[in-house]
Amino acid sequence: MNRMAGRIEVKDWGQLPDGRTARKISLLHPSGCELVVSDFGGIVTDLRVPTQKAGVQNMVLDLPAPSDYLDARSYLGAIAGRFANRIEAGRFLVDGVAYQLATNDSPGEVPCHLHGGNVGFDQRLWNAEPFSEGDTLGVRLDYTSPAGEEGYPGELHTTTTYRWTEDGTWEIEYVATATAATMVNLTQHSYFDLGAARTGHTLDLQLRVDAEAYTPVSADMIPRGEIASLAGTPLDLRSITRLGDLYQSPDPHGHLIQGGLDHNYVLNGTPGQMRSVAWMTNPESGVAMTMSTDQAGLQIYTSVMLDCGPWRKYDGVCLEAQNFPNAPNVPSFPSACLRPGQVYLHRTEYAFRPLD
Repeated sequence: MNRMAGRIEVKDWGQLPDGRTARKISLLHPSGCELVVSDFGGIVTDLRVPTQKAGVQNMVLDLPAPSDYLDARSYLGAIAGRFANRIEAGRFLVDGVAYQLATNDSPGEVPCHLHGGNVGFDQRLWNAEPFSEGDTLGVRLDYTSPAGEEGYPGELHTTTTYRWTEDGTWEIEYVATATAATMVNLTQHSYFDLGAARTGHTLDLQLRVDAEAYTPVSADMIPRGEIASLAGTPLDLRSITRLGDLYQSPDPHGHLIQGGLDHNYVLNGTPGQMRSVAWMTNPESGVAMTMSTDQAGLQIYTSVMLDCGPWRKYDGVCLEAQNFPNAPNVPSFPSACLRPGQVYLHRTEYAFRPLD
């Protein structure tokens, strides 16, 4: 069978509150897969993949316009940063100097810093440069965060590259450098449904994760250094698990959060080395996704608090490759500090195939 040619298309998407225009960049791979990305927040609005039973389907949840994403504040499809996930009370020390970040989330009595603050990377307009190299199509997104933005020390220059590899794998590469010691933790916050939310079958999604431990949190959703075994808890995903069954699992010790997952899994394998860490399938449409990363942790969020546009609880699953939450305040966690002269470099991949 002849493969189609790859194609890149750029078009205006909508106006932002400051009058600037957000664009969409479509990356159509020769295999028929299509990734649609905006320069606004690095938002992925479409990730279209051929399935075994239902034709080409969007694998992620989306909204119609930039204004809808701003109103939702659910980080739908966006780049989360400077520091993805939570920092306790929005405070940390660098070389003995205390920094106070914006606090924009209050799951407990003490507000915390979440996903970069009041105006994180998910709400910034990035400079986008599409590129094509053979069967490899991509877009480079650049953003320079000035010193003091949301309370962070140092200027941070970030390049996030989305690309289709030759074999049709979606690859994400994060590169960052700083002018002063600062904290960095970048991730991609797409809500994967593998097409199931549009047909009402999200409870039938199946998930497996290569992790034996997780970082428990306090009542205010902050981990403080404990690493606990997943064995004997409903959080254990080492065997393929139907999500609807997980949500109904006996939970006498309260491991689930609002009847679902919002937990950081400690991934097996060596941080810094690429390895497959999560597998998700939609039996209804017949598609399977394999996630690989070089990160130490994986935040799994089953949209237990989602309420935006047509999307509600359990409609999507975020698989956020990351450093551990609150790492700036926990010396035993992998360091999140980036110093001048160092390069922050991490990679995550999502590969799709028809379900056998």
